[in-house]
Amino acid sequence: MDLKVQIKLYIRKTNFAVLLLLILIPGHALGESAAEIVKRGNTAYSLGKYDEALSAYDEAYQKAPESSRILFNKGTAFYQEGEYPKAIEAFQEAEQKSKEPLLNAYTRFNLGNSYFQEAEQKKQTDPNKALESYGKSILNYQEALELSPDFTESAENIEIARLAMKSVQDEMNKQQQSSEQQKQAAEKQESNQPGQATENQQQAAENLKKALDSLQDDSKDKQQQNSPKEDQQQGENQQEQQNQQEQGKQQQEQGKQKQQEGAQQKSEEMTPENQNSQLSDDALDILDEEKENLKHRNMIRMNGDPGVERDW
Repeated sequence: MDLKVQIKLYIRKTNFAVLLLLILIPGHALGESAAEIVKRGNTAYSLGKYDEALSAYDEAYQKAPESSRILFNKGTAFYQEGEYPKAIEAFQEAEQKSKEPLLNAYTRFNLGNSYFQEAEQKKQTDPNKALESYGKSILNYQEALELSPDFTESAENIEIARLAMKSVQDEMNKQQQSSEQQKQAAEKQESNQPGQATENQQQAAENLKKALDSLQDDSKDKQQQNSPKEDQQQGENQQEQQNQQEQGKQQQEQGKQKQQEGAQQKSEEMTPENQNSQLSDDALDILDEEKENLKHRNMIRMNGDPGVERDW
């Protein structure tokens, strides 16, 4: 049976042709059980039940592990679920097992679609990876076109992928230019900061000087306002000191006068007998002192020490 009859072409999604290979080959090619399982999987696929289709394809592949077409169908189901890395893996394995050029062309075409959708997912978060995936999609479309020159959908998708790739590249260049402008603006601002800092310091110094001058003026005004009171207080203090000095002098004079009166009174009260008694006591004290001195000199002579001559 012609392979073209077995391909349901151009299931469209986001302007890309997604090819689903329907296994309609006779039962002797895969065995009755594997063919029936694949048929069940294709029915689930057509109903949008991709998980159920994948389960059927896996079961069929266990019975026919040499079949590249089952792998192709499996990759297409992964693609419909948005599992693009798994779809790429299944399509690559299908191409390795396939000996049919036309099937390889379709496999390359769907590989291009899978890489393109992977790039669309990454272009916002990782534009460099997106550009890499766009490049791989273009290469696979080109391979498909070489294997099947009449495969016009491959040529169309090449142009679409190139436009998408250019759009991402332009956006990256725009962001890079914006980043460089911001960097230059930041460097310019930093270069202007020293001059601005000097101006700010000068202004702060002027403001500080003005504040100090104002404080000094306020202090002078307060001193002038308080000087009459201070003069009055100082005069009162001086007057008080003079009064205290005069009182002290008066007390001293009174004390001297009292001493003189007391001495005079004592002299008047002392009788001649008392005076003689006082003189006698003084003479005795002088004699006792002279005796002690004489005794001391004798002791020095006895010790052989000439001593120091004193005028007694």
